[in-house]
Amino acid sequence: MSDNPSIQALLRDRGQLYSSLGLAVEMDPELMGHFYEIMKIARLEGDQAARPGVVLGPTIREFITIALLASLRSADGLRLHIKRVLDAGATPQEVFEALEPCLVTVGAPAFLAGVEALAAVLQEASTTGAANPT
Repeated sequence: MSDNPSIQALLRDRGQLYSSLGLAVEMDPELMGHFYEIMKIARLEGDQAARPGVVLGPTIREFITIALLASLRSADGLRLHIKRVLDAGATPQEVFEALEPCLVTVGAPAFLAGVEALAAVLQEASTTGAANPT
C-alpha cells in the first residue's frame, strides 16, 4: 500500500482502510497521511484517546459518525462504523436510536440506509460472529 508512517500506523491501529481510498493513498500518500492524522484526532483514536479536555468519548463519536454516514447514504462507511461500535460494546438498539434523528432531519431514505446497514451487520454477525449483536 504505502510506506507513509501515518498510513502504516492507521493500518496497524484500525486493521483496514476504506477500499475506495486505496487509490488516493497510492496517488498522494502524504496528503492521505495528513488526512488520517486529522481523523485520529476527530475520532479519538490511538494516542488521541486520552486527549485532555475532550468531553465526548469514542462511542458517542461513533454514533454521530453513523448518523452522518446515514445522511450521506454511505453503505460501506455505515457497515464499518456499525461493526466498530458493536464490537466496542454498543447494542443494536443504541445504534438504531442513533439513526432515529435522521428520519426527521434528512429523511426516510437516509434513515433506512442506516437501518439496512445495521440489519446487514447483524445478519453477518449471526452467521460469522463478527460483531456483538447483544
